[in-house]
Amino acid sequence: MTLQEQLCEKMRVEQSAYCLWLTAQPPEEILHHAYEYSVREDIILATEEVNLTPAQVRALLKSPVPLADVYKDFSKLETDYMSIVAQCVEDRADDLLKKEQQQNPPKVYRQSVTYAREHGELQQYHASCHLNERCRDEIDAALAQRFDGMRLGAGAVEQVVAEYGLERTKYVLAAAIQTRDRDGRISRTNRAWADSIRTIKDMDRRGFDRSCYYADLQAHTCLLDGFVNQVRKFEKAKAQPAQDTPER
Repeated sequence: MTLQEQLCEKMRVEQSAYCLWLTAQPPEEILHHAYEYSVREDIILATEEVNLTPAQVRALLKSPVPLADVYKDFSKLETDYMSIVAQCVEDRADDLLKKEQQQNPPKVYRQSVTYAREHGELQQYHASCHLNERCRDEIDAALAQRFDGMRLGAGAVEQVVAEYGLERTKYVLAAAIQTRDRDGRISRTNRAWADSIRTIKDMDRRGFDRSCYYADLQAHTCLLDGFVNQVRKFEKAKAQPAQDTPER
């Protein structure tokens, strides 16, 4: 048995004695020392893994209770343990919210800013525009990741729809087509589709459609046109009822 193995064994014996003492205590006392017991277990595991020099091991072995000594030093340290716990709580909440939004994505606000102002709905208007911008960025990211220079690979539509829903994906794409109103590389079919999706223009005083702020996709027009084709096929397949497998 090496010196470090002797140290670990000494700590395990010490922990066993501590466990015997702890289990003989009243329930409230056991709860009070639960954290200490857990940390002491971690200290033993860490001691088994860490590379200690023989001199370091001998120094620790001189103590009759090396485990208690290390725990005492550890308990004095200012660690970021609570901040890690708090971060875990926040991350869990964010994950739940994300899943909830994916299952019930926020509705697209389809009115103009003028309408929103007159009806006290500016907050909904701006929130929807912000989500449109993020959806635009996700579309650009999906196209960049899945276009190999020749063809657009599978999964791009699913990637965007999973994050922002089919309704918003279609709306942003429709606006993107409408902002490229003079580009002849977009098919007539897709132009008609875009006009059927986004029927209300949101014009500013200069005569510009405000959708240009969230529909300015970086993707090449031909790639955009092809992606719209995929979205339309995706929607059509989703709308078709699942067919039962014929019996043999």
